[in-house]
Parts: sequence; C-alpha cells; structure tokens
Amino acid sequence: MRASTIRSKTKKVLSGAAVLFFWILIWETVSIIIGNELIFSSPVSTLHTLVLLFCDAGFWLICLSSFLRILIGFAIGVFLGTLTAVFSENKIFCSLFSPAVAVIRCVPVASFIILAWYFLPRERVPVFTVFLIVMPIMWINVKKGIESVSEDLREVAQVYGFSFIKRMKLLYIPSVKSYFAAGLTASLGLAWKSGIAAEVLCRPDKSIGNEIFLSKSYLETPMLFAWTSVVVIFSIILEKILSHFVGDKNDRT
Repeated sequence: MRASTIRSKTKKVLSGAAVLFFWILIWETVSIIIGNELIFSSPVSTLHTLVLLFCDAGFWLICLSSFLRILIGFAIGVFLGTLTAVFSENKIFCSLFSPAVAVIRCVPVASFIILAWYFLPRERVPVFTVFLIVMPIMWINVKKGIESVSEDLREVAQVYGFSFIKRMKLLYIPSVKSYFAAGLTASLGLAWKSGIAAEVLCRPDKSIGNEIFLSKSYLETPMLFAWTSVVVIFSIILEKILSHFVGDKNDRT
C-alpha cells in the first residue's frame, strides 16, 4: 500500500514538472519570437531577477507587509462572514443583509478600491478590499451549512431543550464544517489577488503591489515578471498550506 502511494505521488510530481516545463518552453519561445527584453522578459532573466530579490532582505520585509495586510483583511472577512451567517437564522436580519451581500458581489473590485481610497489611508485599502471579497463568500457558505441542518433535528433539539452551546456542538458545527472549509479555500486565492490589486492601485509603502507598479513605470520588465511570479508562487503556497490543513480535518471527519 505504501509503495503504491509513493508511486502515485512520484507520478503526480513528474506530471506536474512536465506541465511546468511545457509552459516554460512556451514562455521561452514567445520571448525568442518577440526578441526584446524590454517588452517581454525571458524565463532566464526573470529567474535571475527572482534570485536577486530572494537574496535581498528588503524583499522579505515587503512580502511580509503585504502578507500581513491581506491576512488581517482575510481574518476579518472570515469572522464577520461567519458571524453574519449565524445571525441570518433570523429572517428579518437575513432579508436586510442579503441585498448588501448581493451588491458587494456584483460591484467590480476596482470600484471598491477607488471608493475606499477616498475614505481610508492607503495602507488600509488592501485590508478593506480583502475583507469585502472574503466576507460574502464565507457568509454564503456558512449560511448554506446552517440551512443544511434538517428541521427534524432542530425540532428534537427544541423539544429536549438543548442549550445554545449544545445545539452548536451537536447540530450546527458538524453541518457547517465542510461548508466553512470550502469557503476558506475559495476565498483565500481571491483574497490574495484582490489584495495585491489594491496595492497596485493605491501603492502603500513596502508592498508587492507598489513594486509591481514601479517596475511597470520604469520599464523594468524582468523585475515586473519577477514580482508577478512572486504573487503566483505565494498564492500557490498559501492555497497548498490551507488545503493541507483543511484536507486533514476533512479526512478525520
């Protein structure tokens, strides 16, 4: 069993490496056809710039600053999205709050970023943007989890006079758990990308978005590609970490 698992993982790694090599080959081919590093950076130039960034202590401070902004917005969105979903058991609250969620989901992210910039310091705009992206996703998922609890179970809990804590522990948490995990997984990638987009527009100090903007402004194409690669790499790492923990929890359940 263990040998088959190792073979399966090895095959998966080799398959991923082959796909990565294929797209790097396409990237290199396009850069050769264009033949101008100022317009389109090659994989070699991008990798060289990326290595130089990794060796710079300032790079890690910039990444940490962006990560903390996005993490704060993500945490607030998860908390308030979950909390409002719980309150949505009240039909009046749900009727009042549902239109706000619908508007947030429909309005383009760029519009929220620009509007927030009028009222908030530029350092807080990414936090607010990430919150607006994450909160509706968590609200919808957790609300679905709560609604999945059958009426029969609710009636049993009411007849036997279950306390609020006991109802949460025995009824709602087991039902909501998978929906909550799905909401986290779905919102994390969007949170990271929307947070970086907000940084590109409002340009807070020590941010990945500001570095992307400056690279574009000064026509430093290899640097632009390198910072974009950083966004992609970190996005993949964060999603893998989250899916690992969420996957472990789901396996245990």
